[in-house]
Amino acid sequence: MVQDIFTRIDNQKFNFLGIYPFGVFWNIRTWRRYFAVVVGVASVCWLVFGLDSTWEQLQDFLYLLPSILLGKTSLGNALIQSQTWYGMGNHFSAPVIYGVAFILLSIYLEGKGIKKSLNFFSTSALSLMSIGVYEWMWNLSYAVFQNQWWSVSFNWKQGGNTICFTLFIVIGILTMIYLHLEGYRFNFGVRTLSFLTISLLLWGVWINYPLPTQKLSVQTTAGLWTSSSQFPQTYYAVDVDPLDRIAIGDPFWVENNILHLLNLSTKIMMTLTILSMCLIRRELEAELK
Repeated sequence: MVQDIFTRIDNQKFNFLGIYPFGVFWNIRTWRRYFAVVVGVASVCWLVFGLDSTWEQLQDFLYLLPSILLGKTSLGNALIQSQTWYGMGNHFSAPVIYGVAFILLSIYLEGKGIKKSLNFFSTSALSLMSIGVYEWMWNLSYAVFQNQWWSVSFNWKQGGNTICFTLFIVIGILTMIYLHLEGYRFNFGVRTLSFLTISLLLWGVWINYPLPTQKLSVQTTAGLWTSSSQFPQTYYAVDVDPLDRIAIGDPFWVENNILHLLNLSTKIMMTLTILSMCLIRRELEAELK
């Protein structure tokens, strides 16, 4: 009997000094525990550092930790200094949203008979696809409405992100095709379509934001750039030298908690849409339902 690649990985007994390198693929429950720890830590940091907080703040805080322990600076001063990076960088909310989605999807797929390495690869690919879809929509909208076309460039340095987001989507689609050929059917029912409708409405509100926003102006080598009222941000990355063919933006933060809540809501609804679509069923089971 010919075994598929996932069965072969699950049955692989090779070890090096008592360590089973292939175990990282089939030990999905350990991965769920790992993601639960990441979600827990990120949630606490999100609560401590604020709604629009970032990992860069934690990095700054940890740098000051020895001074706190030695009594050279206070905990309060360290928190204040870490606020320099507030709103600028990788948000604590991202691992919370995507980590919870990974855990829930993995548990669901395991209940449908998708276990061990197939669970690991399927959950990872579909979770990455969710990230890729959101990031492509965000970057494309930012490029169009804020006239920052470097954000969808394949030039260095943004090119690495653009390639990754594209690959996330491609790998997710290939996984969907594989599972479809294995007899699973993805969920395009009322719940998924409802989540999708809400997501698109949120994108529409964000692009045509109805509330007043603070304008940001930045001098660049191509002239003065001013933020648009369409698709406004709290975190702007502006290419101050668009003529150098290097795709990278300098960070600027504009406080607006309502706008950031809209950002979070859109990301959550997009994630729920993909998650709902991925609540797959066996073909016969789907037909009976």
